[in-house]
Amino acid sequence: MSTSFEGKAIIVTGAASGMGQGVAELLAERGARVAIVDPAAEGLAETERRLREAGSEVIAEPISVADPEAVDRLIEQVRSAWGGIDGLVHCGAILRYAGSLETDLATWREVIDVNLTGTFVVGHAVATSMVADGRKGGIVNIASVAAVLGLPNLAAYSASKGGVAALSRSMAIELLPHGIRVNYICPGFVESGMTEDILEEEGARERMGQQTATGAICGPRDIAEACAFLLGEESAGYIVGNGLMVDSGVTIR
Repeated sequence: MSTSFEGKAIIVTGAASGMGQGVAELLAERGARVAIVDPAAEGLAETERRLREAGSEVIAEPISVADPEAVDRLIEQVRSAWGGIDGLVHCGAILRYAGSLETDLATWREVIDVNLTGTFVVGHAVATSMVADGRKGGIVNIASVAAVLGLPNLAAYSASKGGVAALSRSMAIELLPHGIRVNYICPGFVESGMTEDILEEEGARERMGQQTATGAICGPRDIAEACAFLLGEESAGYIVGNGLMVDSGVTIR
């Protein structure tokens, strides 16, 4: 039986495409009111349109997750409109292909700022609001198999996602006494905005599939189902500080 989020107010970042868009749509299908965030304004507007056409309550803000003032304004907007926040799925991230020898400091800082600092900024703001309002719920951060595997040409990205995993575990032990469960997901190869250019290359999908145990890569809906599972008190009430591998078996190859 699918977990219901009827009437719950949940923030979803990175919602202009891919995983974030899939998460927002699934949660809305199950009754949630969703506040969607992404600096890609055009894609975010398309997600908002689809959600509204489906009859969902939506707040959409084209902001960066690494902008604390913008995030604080979003939090107050959600609290004013819906009375508080019940959960967060943080998908917002960027990807830059470069190894440790090729990555310059500007690229390093850009990736860390969005992927790791952004996770802290949004998570801190949401958790502070939930604690102040006495709201219990869940936070799910999106890390990556790059957090646990040694992958080439992903130096800054891998470091940022390893940080997301560690931060999530720290948040989990600190926020549990307030009734807030924090977990994270480590996707493998996923059809998303980050991988669309690669997947357009001839044979790319097959090559990616060959690196998995299942022979196929995940779609946004697969990640969304995992997020919904971890958010649900009935489905995952005793899962805390866990890193769920949704990777088609990449990490067991």
